[in-house]
Amino acid sequence: MLAAAAVTAVLLTRGGGDDAPTTFTYTATGPWRLLVADRQTGDDVGCTVSPHGAGNPAGLTMSETVWGDKTFQIHQPGDYELDVTPPSPGCRLSALPGGGDATLPFTVQYSGDSSAFKAPGAVEVEVKDFNGSETCEFVLRDLASGENVDIATATKDAPTVRLDPGGRSQVYLAASDCVVRIGAAG
Repeated sequence: MLAAAAVTAVLLTRGGGDDAPTTFTYTATGPWRLLVADRQTGDDVGCTVSPHGAGNPAGLTMSETVWGDKTFQIHQPGDYELDVTPPSPGCRLSALPGGGDATLPFTVQYSGDSSAFKAPGAVEVEVKDFNGSETCEFVLRDLASGENVDIATATKDAPTVRLDPGGRSQVYLAASDCVVRIGAAG
């Protein structure tokens, strides 16, 4: 089981206007999850997260606009400062200690990276909803390092794929636009 990350999370508002980003700070001692929560109503422009300053651990990138709630696995410990626009309460960032501890099988619905799970000999991913796409690409990642362990693409003709965890103890499925059921391959 993962040791929980030490949690110190604070939201600070910088700048002098309504468009000024909200800065989120967090100190992680191990893997953790970033929850981006879009609470906008009306003209929802999504939430944009970007590193604030140069003090963040190397390799941190946040390149997509988020609508709804999405969770992202972050394996690097360190001190984080992230800006989110539009500012809170429209968009909120929260730290979830650890990588999660899901029990197979479970379903993931457009919600970002899956919770971490104990890796079986092989992982089976079954697409339940392609969300208008012809294919869904899946990336299985190691929780401890964030390294891509295996990649597979599901199609409507072959909606179930197998992924090899490569001997890793805990893994997670990177964000996908498809609704999937994750389980141990039989």
